[in-house]
Amino acid sequence: MDFQIISTLLRPRNWKPPVNRRFFLDSYEVGELCYAAEQIFMNEPTVLQLKAPTKLFGDLHGQFGDLMRLFDEYGYPSTTGDITYIDYLFLGDYVDRGQHSLETITLLLALKIEYPENVHLICGNHEAADINALFGFHLECIERMYDGENDGIWAWTQLNQLFNYLPLAALIEKKIIYMHGGIGRSIHKVEHIEKLKRPITMDVGSLVLMDLLWSDPTENDSVEGLRHNARGPGLVTFGMFIEEVMELVELSPLMEALVGLPGIDGLSTEQRKRLTIAVELVANPSIIFMDEPTLGLDARAATIVMRTVRNTVDTGRTVVCTIHQPSVDIFDAFDELLLLKCGGEEIYVGPLGHLSCHLIEYFEGIGGVT
Repeated sequence: MDFQIISTLLRPRNWKPPVNRRFFLDSYEVGELCYAAEQIFMNEPTVLQLKAPTKLFGDLHGQFGDLMRLFDEYGYPSTTGDITYIDYLFLGDYVDRGQHSLETITLLLALKIEYPENVHLICGNHEAADINALFGFHLECIERMYDGENDGIWAWTQLNQLFNYLPLAALIEKKIIYMHGGIGRSIHKVEHIEKLKRPITMDVGSLVLMDLLWSDPTENDSVEGLRHNARGPGLVTFGMFIEEVMELVELSPLMEALVGLPGIDGLSTEQRKRLTIAVELVANPSIIFMDEPTLGLDARAATIVMRTVRNTVDTGRTVVCTIHQPSVDIFDAFDELLLLKCGGEEIYVGPLGHLSCHLIEYFEGIGGVT
């Protein structure tokens, strides 16, 4: 079944919408597809744990032609594409508004069945029967299924039952979290999302579920905190602190720049290291661990990175770094030192002091050291 759907629909360069608008599957075949996909989703966690690299796709809303153009431009999930070395994450709102919601959702489900470890779908706010009954998907199923209204309603019902089993968020490399909406006012820990039980139903959904699916970003990053959402009572918009973070790591002039490829274009190696710090800061941690932040940098670039580390510490956070053969300037940038010998045995643990005076006193106190 999934092979038939993929071979029929996955045509990035030459897909054409059906002339008579009739969908090529009947309701029984849609039901089979839903059952197979549902078995996979039921065994996945509510918050997916993914690895980089991962391609991200936002709202598709039945715009199947746009999906094909994206696949054609940036690669698509197949053995002749890039599925062997990159994952795909779709962030919800697969149906409604567009003219080809049936093609969009059935292809994505078929790809999920074919590549369950590489293609990932999470739930959006239009993956709810009370919403997609109003915004086009219900009518599309009735108009386009072979046997008319009854066939269409049955297929629509099966797909909405499947939607209730979709995961709700994805965490990439345990650092970057993605959901359809936002964290709103109720989500402070990943565990708050993980506690949501599936199958979900919107009419009995918690505040966490509403925030996940319905929160919106504010119009610009200068608006921080929570604001009333025009969508309705109880919903919020959320302001991020991206500008603050970019200023902290001294990358504000590059906010619209492309990261590019290492050593070829885009950001320099030193800028990439500062961007790594910025990614960590977005999660607002109290402690940041960094492995060799100055490795491969010249003296000037290393100084800029260490200044960023110092700026981070000045915000009240703790930064723990591993440093191999640091220069005097870099060494003096730290407040405390954990000095180890081969095998992990501790040599010195404690404050450095001004110009490393405490460390010097320690070694001067060892007999035979001059």
